[in-house]
Amino acid sequence: MFVVYRHNVDDGLHEFGRICKIFPRRSDCPYFLLQTYETKGFDDHFCAYVIDENSTGWKVVPADSLLDHHPVSVWAPSRSKQGAAELLVALHYFVL
Repeated sequence: MFVVYRHNVDDGLHEFGRICKIFPRRSDCPYFLLQTYETKGFDDHFCAYVIDENSTGWKVVPADSLLDHHPVSVWAPSRSKQGAAELLVALHYFVL
């Protein structure tokens, strides 16, 4: 399951991570161990963000710090460029 964990102000793109583990807390919100991915851009044809299929690292983030708490849809396009390992991430709405 993928989530939007932050908005990069340098390039204006969202950053995405795959939830690998959930750490519950008794009095606080849970923490997520995210496998992070590089966002390459936005595909206007699919209205989706393009992310590199290869992971860039790991982050532990509290659930209440996510940009959006709803999971996002991820798929591999059949029309990807030769040699490109890319995934598409579609938001269900526009996030400001």
